[in-house]
Amino acid sequence: LLDLGRLPRDRTNEAAIAVGMAFPNFVVNVKTPCLFARRQGRPVDKTPECVAEKIAMRIEETRHNDGWNESGMDRGSGQLSPFPFRDTIGYFPTHMSPSRSGSRRNWAPIVECSQGSCASQEFVTPHIGFTAQYHFLNKTDISEIVSQETVPIEVDYEMEIRDVIEQTKKLATDPLSKTKIGAYDNKFIFADAYGQILARNENSWEEVVYWAFSFLLVEYEGTLITWRSKVQNDHVRPTTVAQEILGNEVIESFQYGEDTTKSYPANQWNPYIRVMPHAEFPSGSACLCSAASAITAQLYGKKYDDPFPLNVTFNINTVEDRLSGKNFQDHFSTLKDYADDCSNSRYWGGMHFRFSLQPAARMCTVANDFTRKGEALAQYLWTGHEDFLAPFGGYEAFGYKGDRAYTWY
Repeated sequence: LLDLGRLPRDRTNEAAIAVGMAFPNFVVNVKTPCLFARRQGRPVDKTPECVAEKIAMRIEETRHNDGWNESGMDRGSGQLSPFPFRDTIGYFPTHMSPSRSGSRRNWAPIVECSQGSCASQEFVTPHIGFTAQYHFLNKTDISEIVSQETVPIEVDYEMEIRDVIEQTKKLATDPLSKTKIGAYDNKFIFADAYGQILARNENSWEEVVYWAFSFLLVEYEGTLITWRSKVQNDHVRPTTVAQEILGNEVIESFQYGEDTTKSYPANQWNPYIRVMPHAEFPSGSACLCSAASAITAQLYGKKYDDPFPLNVTFNINTVEDRLSGKNFQDHFSTLKDYADDCSNSRYWGGMHFRFSLQPAARMCTVANDFTRKGEALAQYLWTGHEDFLAPFGGYEAFGYKGDRAYTWY
C-alpha cells in the first residue's frame, strides 16, 4: 500500500482502485496509507493511498447494506441473534420423494456426516436473488430472464439419474476429466486461462484491471440471477434422486481414489465433488463459466463463438492430491468451447443433471443482452460517460443506483 505513492503518476489512480477493491478489510482496518499521506502534507483527495482507503470504505459500507445479510442483522426469518447470511425471505424446503417419472420435485437438504455427527445443511443464501442489489439488470430483465428458463414440467427421473451415474462411471479411467472437474470447480483457477490471453495480447496493466473489473461484474450478477432462478425452480439434485429412486439397487460406477469401477448400492453413490446445498436448476457454474468467456470475447471485439485458440494445462486437482502436478493438456478453438467444457464438468462429476447446463449458459450470456449490458456498465463506471449506456435505454434502464456520473477518481 505504501508503494502506491512511488508509482508513476499515470498509474497511481488505477493502482489505488485495484488495491481498494482487492483488500477492503485490510485498508479500512489499518488506514496507515492515508495517515502517512496526511502527515506528509499531501492532498488527501488525490493521493493514491487515500483514494484506495476511500474506495475500501465505500465497499465496506455497501457490504453491510447489500441484501446479502452478511451482518446477520436482517432478521426476516425471526432470528433473535445475529446469524450471518441467514435467509431473510422465509424459504422452506417442500420436497416429496420423486416417482420414477412424472412431475418435477423440489430440492431437499442432503444429510452429511463427519466425525460422528450428521446434519442437513440449509439452502445457502436463498434470499440473495431477491434482496441483493443488481447492477446492470433491471426488474424487467430479471423477470424475463428467469421466466425464459425453467425446469421441464415432466422429468423421467430414473432415466436422468441412470445417465448421470453412467457418466460418473467413466471417471474411474479418466484422470483428465477428474482434474478438469477439480480445476473448474474453483472459478479462479478456471480464470487463469484468461491470463495467457491477456499476456499473449500484451495488454497493459490498466487493461488487465479493466478486464478483471468486467469479469467480476458479470460473475456477481450471474450469481444473483441464477440464485433467484434456483429458488423459483426449487429442483431436486442427483444425489437425492439416486437415494430415493434406485435405493439399494447395486450399480457400477466410480469410487473416489480408485482407478477402476466398483459395485455398490445406489444410495451410497456420491458425485465426484460435494454437492453444494442449493437447488439444482439452473447450474450456477455453467452461468459463471459462460459469462466469463463471453465478456472476455467481447473485450477483444469478438463474438462468443468466434475463433479464439486456447491451450490450457490442467495440473491442479483440488479433489485428489494424487493427481495434482500431472500436466494434462487440452486445446479449445473458441472461448465458448472452453466455457462449455467447464459447464459440462458439472455433469461429468455427477453434481448436475445435464438439463441444468445450457439454460444457465443462455441466462448469463445472450438473455436480455446479459454480458453486453454488463460490459456497458463497466465502461460507464470506468469512465463516467453515459454514452455507453445509451444502446440499452440509458442510465434508467440499468439496475445500478450508485452516484450518477461517478468515477473512481
